[in-house]
Amino acid sequence: MEGDPTMTDIETVPFQMRMPPELHRSLKIVSYVSGRSMNDLAVKALTNFLDTEQEAVRAIVDKAQVDYGPVLDKLKDM
Repeated sequence: MEGDPTMTDIETVPFQMRMPPELHRSLKIVSYVSGRSMNDLAVKALTNFLDTEQEAVRAIVDKAQVDYGPVLDKLKDM
């Protein structure tokens, strides 16, 4: 995709993912056909998922801030 950074363009951290064999085969086929790495495709899919679930993710973060905010505030100066 034009303007879409590849994993070699940005700083990354390692992350291991387990998936069913049939999903792995599909990812491998799409990677071959598209000419994009399996890693780039998996990151793009995860990014798209998180973008569509943004409201749910925000609710989780907000709840964590309420639940753990006082503790985190005490730890921030350590």
